[in-house]
Amino acid sequence: TYTMLWSINRSGQILGEYTTFDPATNETLAHNWFVYDNGNFIMDFPESLEYIGGPAIYLGDMNDNGQIVGQRSNAGPDWNGVFLYEGGTFYDIEFPAGWLVTDVRGMNNKGQFVGTYAVQVGIDPFYGWPIYEHHGYIAVPSPQKKPSEPLLGPALSLSLPQSSYTGSTASTAMSKPLDQVR
Repeated sequence: TYTMLWSINRSGQILGEYTTFDPATNETLAHNWFVYDNGNFIMDFPESLEYIGGPAIYLGDMNDNGQIVGQRSNAGPDWNGVFLYEGGTFYDIEFPAGWLVTDVRGMNNKGQFVGTYAVQVGIDPFYGWPIYEHHGYIAVPSPQKKPSEPLLGPALSLSLPQSSYTGSTASTAMSKPLDQVR
């Protein structure tokens, strides 16, 4: 079994993942995430089955309130969504149309989280691969008045320095230093 510890908060809760292998073949037998809290393993997360072509999750960070931000894939070629896990409940996070969320990494105690996203801006004329523009984002929680209202307010888009890649990676261009996306 291979265990990784990713984050610890002020309460001493530890966010981690483990992968179990067959010692004879080195084949993956299980992959899952956990929160270690005062001697107990909280394993409320669905098993991550990417090693057999199934759905997967990735937990990015945990704040001092025990909120966890993560991503999921439904066994397709892309990560299919970002979620907030709080008090035993998963909340889907929606981003603006056209954003391909490629990463969610850090979260503070206000519930704000950061990551990167890509927007397709063209097709490589030689290879026919998509060309992407990559940006950073900051997602800010919005007060909820009714359960049907969005959990997050508008995400802020932060442009990254210019660098160009083609193929299945990306092409990044400098746009406005900070623009608010609604």
